[in-house]
Amino acid sequence: MAELNPNDPNVLLLELVASRFGDALRAELVFVGGAVTGLLITDPAMPAI
Repeated sequence: MAELNPNDPNVLLLELVASRFGDALRAELVFVGGAVTGLLITDPAMPAI
């Protein structure tokens, strides 16, 4: 499994939102598009966002 892009400032925001949903709701969700798109880029040459 690929690691998240450590240069993406949205990691902390995504973690915050996901934690506030709680375990039950989070198990039913998939985070796509918008703020999470940059998390899926695994190219090490990608500049910071």
